[in-house]
Amino acid sequence: DIKKGEFYEAICVVVTSNGEKEEVELLEMINEQVRKNFRPSTDFAEVHERLTFLDRFREAVGENAPDELVGLSREVNQAYHKAKPQVEQKASAAVSEVLEATAATDLAAMACALSNFKRFEVGLGITEAQQKDVTQAKQEFWRQIKDCCNKVASSIDITNLDVHSLSLSLEPLKGWLDTFQSLSPPKKQALMEEKNLPDLQAWMREVLAEPLRRLLDPSILMNCVDSRRFSDISRRYSASQRLRAVLKTEALDLTVVEQYLLQRKDVGRQALDSANFHQFNSEVKVCKLVSEELVEVPAAFKILADLENDLRERFLNQHLN
Repeated sequence: DIKKGEFYEAICVVVTSNGEKEEVELLEMINEQVRKNFRPSTDFAEVHERLTFLDRFREAVGENAPDELVGLSREVNQAYHKAKPQVEQKASAAVSEVLEATAATDLAAMACALSNFKRFEVGLGITEAQQKDVTQAKQEFWRQIKDCCNKVASSIDITNLDVHSLSLSLEPLKGWLDTFQSLSPPKKQALMEEKNLPDLQAWMREVLAEPLRRLLDPSILMNCVDSRRFSDISRRYSASQRLRAVLKTEALDLTVVEQYLLQRKDVGRQALDSANFHQFNSEVKVCKLVSEELVEVPAAFKILADLENDLRERFLNQHLN
């Protein structure tokens, strides 16, 4: 435990012992581990790690060090105060990196800055005011990304769906996602640490969950079918495909349209068998409308062709008979 910077129990044993062998061994171990962290280093990560270790010793000893540790405590304080300005300087630079990344909405820079900032602790390089600045900067950074997600949400509003606008509003999201995929695992973790989600794509899908639900809602799709607004369905399908390419969301399920067309085919054939050409012509017009406005359903072309062939065969049979 001493090697991990946990001194409290060992110091209690030293204070309550009476010069026993165990006390001597603990003092030697404490001295050995603490003095290892006196060595100078040009590696900042190592300097910060050693300063953290020394700070834990200072905290465990307190202001009034036991007689057995007075000399060592004095040396620790000297080494600590000598190294602390270097850490504070680096910590200040780390805070500035977070603020600059926020101002630029630079995801790669933000991930790097947060990964760097994680090495510091409040009270050891970072002040509470700096911690507050970083917290506010992170909130602002995510607000800016969420604003772009909200533009996507506006583009897929089913009352005013705009596929062209959607394509444009997806571009920044795609750029951020591509950047996220290129990050190292530690930087990804630093960026998503407070989001409780595995990655940026999952977070964006969560932000867009409600407008996505409405876009793909089967009941709304059925209403479009019943009112024969097939061009609206085409736009919704196109929008869902664009979203799927970037966010790996579901595409609009057009099965209900295919089932509707099969019903129209059955009704058309029944009308043809009973010589109800008015009804037959009505069903053909519906299938033709689907084939023109909803090219994403190839079945419409086949069903239309089948009905036209049925009509030709009926007249051909009548002529032959």
